[in-house]
Amino acid sequence: MIRCQRSIAKAAKECVCECTKCSGLSATELRVVALQIFKLSYLCDDCEEGLRQIPDLRRLVTELQQQVQELRKNHINIVNLDTVINEIQERKNRSRNLIVFGIPESTANSPEERKSHDKDQVSKTITSLATPEPEILTVIRLGKPVSKIEKPRPIKVVLANKHNAINVLKNKGKLPNSVKVKADMTPYQRDQLRRLREELAARTEKELRILYTNLASIMAKFDLFLLEVNTHKPAFILISETHLHSGIDDSLININGYTFFRLDRRERKGGGVAMYVAHDVNNVPVISKVNKIYYNSLVEALWLDIHYGYLDLLLACVYRPPSNVLTSADEILFNTIEKVASKQTVIIAADYNKINKDLAENFNIIGNQVDEMWLSFKNQIHTSLENCVKKSQRINKSNKKPWINKEILDLTKRKKELWNIYIINKTEDSYRKFRNINHKIIKLSKYRRAQFKTNVIDSGPKAFYGYIRRQLNSKVTIPNMLKTESQELVEEPHKIAELFADQFVNSYVREPDGPIPSINMPMVTNSIDDVKFTTKIVLKTLLTFDDATATGPDGIPSILLKRCSSLLAEYISSIMNKSMEDGRLPADWKKATVVPIFKNGDKMRPSNYRPISLTSILCKSMEKIITERLREFLLQEQLILDEQHGFVPKRSIITNMLQCVNEWVSNHDNGLPTDVIYLDYEKAFDRVPLRRLICKLKHWYTREIVGLDQ
Repeated sequence: MIRCQRSIAKAAKECVCECTKCSGLSATELRVVALQIFKLSYLCDDCEEGLRQIPDLRRLVTELQQQVQELRKNHINIVNLDTVINEIQERKNRSRNLIVFGIPESTANSPEERKSHDKDQVSKTITSLATPEPEILTVIRLGKPVSKIEKPRPIKVVLANKHNAINVLKNKGKLPNSVKVKADMTPYQRDQLRRLREELAARTEKELRILYTNLASIMAKFDLFLLEVNTHKPAFILISETHLHSGIDDSLININGYTFFRLDRRERKGGGVAMYVAHDVNNVPVISKVNKIYYNSLVEALWLDIHYGYLDLLLACVYRPPSNVLTSADEILFNTIEKVASKQTVIIAADYNKINKDLAENFNIIGNQVDEMWLSFKNQIHTSLENCVKKSQRINKSNKKPWINKEILDLTKRKKELWNIYIINKTEDSYRKFRNINHKIIKLSKYRRAQFKTNVIDSGPKAFYGYIRRQLNSKVTIPNMLKTESQELVEEPHKIAELFADQFVNSYVREPDGPIPSINMPMVTNSIDDVKFTTKIVLKTLLTFDDATATGPDGIPSILLKRCSSLLAEYISSIMNKSMEDGRLPADWKKATVVPIFKNGDKMRPSNYRPISLTSILCKSMEKIITERLREFLLQEQLILDEQHGFVPKRSIITNMLQCVNEWVSNHDNGLPTDVIYLDYEKAFDRVPLRRLICKLKHWYTREIVGLDQ
């Protein structure tokens, strides 16, 4: 039975190999022998080694299968290089093609006539869309012929080059609604577009919809309300003014698939808020529980914690009856909103009934100090400027006058050449030529200058006065050295700055510390409301600044604030409202860059310079808004004397002069003498007594700002 002729020891077991190669037996015969002599081992060395390797082979196969699956998963979108090259070439070939939809098909029997008809119709359609007129090489109807009742087949239009196609596509919005033009896409592009549309459609189906409504009695309008719910299928429904009470059971207003929460008004009729929360959205369960019920005779609020998939949010429905007066209940509500808004995502649907409280603040900055809000805003602006705006290089402006044109410059050049010729020749003819061209330059310059001034006058008052200012104001730079009172020369920049600082400080009045004289005017009993810096008002104020307005210490230029005002107004409004609420200004707004401006006299004496303070443009904006509101209040309370014409609407120096002249003429007609005394206060604005000014302002307004720096 043993064919391998293996020699074995006497004490060893008999060894029989079961493989047919060694034994020469069939598989059936081997099984019979194994059953009869079960103590024998039917293995040879080769088979034994093979059996030992089987588990390792199986493990290796499993690992290889996993690696293959991983490779397939990670490289599912990889295409070979030939496919990419073919796709690029295909797009290049189609770049000059257009697909036109909506062109009626011809009823002619001849293919040539139908093709000619299509080409004429396409030519009429796209000719007006591009300049120059695109050259049409051929037109082809796509697809099989259709019946009269079906839509006409699209037309593939092949143009001379891709630029013609681009020009047509740029102006396709001018086409009538019945005709559409699209680019000729490759199959790969169409497939990608189809997938994108499917993904967007799937996203739309999965979006969370929230429905909010003020029903003013849910029982009376439940049928219409249910129709609205079935139409939109919202995940959350928030209702104010439910007009529910304890006598109305939930079963009367339940909606299948929704959990109902309610907060009824208890003390009187009306009011009440409620919420419906869907059991699941897109087969994902929605977990909801009452977080807080806030009820007051003046404010009602229902808060729910919502957990949906990875989304956790706080949902609130609030109702506040009409009232123009803020109550303690309102303050509690505002404090609650501020607390929760700083910790989690909050959605609030509410009817505040014209509440006198600005709730359009960004929740990501609610609760912060005004300095933190300002620094966050300023840092974002500076980062954007560094990333998006190139630093300008200073260019020396030419001193050429605006009326000097190329003709005058050419004549001047020729004049120099003739003068050089005269210097060499010293002839009468050469001097005469030089003199003639010199007279021509003078005459032409006078004419051009007069023409320029005439154009300035015709351009309007703004251009005229701007020209006058440019002629009168000559910029004087700060000298490299100054003289002290002891006639000592100072050259170091920091010492020059100290000299100017000492000089400007002395310009301000030093009030005595004694008691302030009483103000001979009654205390204003009517209070002025806090100024509201709404987004609309802030936007309007930012637009009033000139692009060239000097930048303050904060480094934010006016051109950016003006050009981006529609985007920034909301954030700036939040900062200003917080500043007014806290009675504090951001630190940067209380600083100023002081620039010395030369007046007259010796340029090396600091006393001959006056200070100009460049403050933050946003601080100026806030001042403008406050000034306008304060002026309205002062005029309303008749606190501005009738004799004042400055800083009063509809009054100016002209109305002041008219009033004076009228009185003088009247005195002259009546034979009365008139004495006129003109007074000019030296450094009037710099020497305003601040303690007395604040005392007077407290008759109108009680807040003050301290800590101004320069």
